[in-house]
Amino acid sequence: MSVTEDSATNWVGSSSATSLLLTSNGAVTQTAGATLAVTNTANFQAGSNAITLTNAAANNFGNLTLAGGAVSVTEDSATNWVGSSSARACC
Repeated sequence: MSVTEDSATNWVGSSSATSLLLTSNGAVTQTAGATLAVTNTANFQAGSNAITLTNAAANNFGNLTLAGGAVSVTEDSATNWVGSSSARACC
């Protein structure tokens, strides 16, 4: 699945995909209780914007690649980084 947003992206509800490429022109976030499951690679591209996917026990990715500003990701399983990922120092 490939998604391109011209603004910020906020995940709601329960979402699943075999693979995901998300390109967002704003921050990437999720609402409380939202779940995101990607069997293969989840690729989040947010430019210099924040990526915040921190719902405990809610996110599962086969592999993870990302580029963004301040990044915080919580995964319910082991995190397997693939490809090239980048983030800006946060604090």
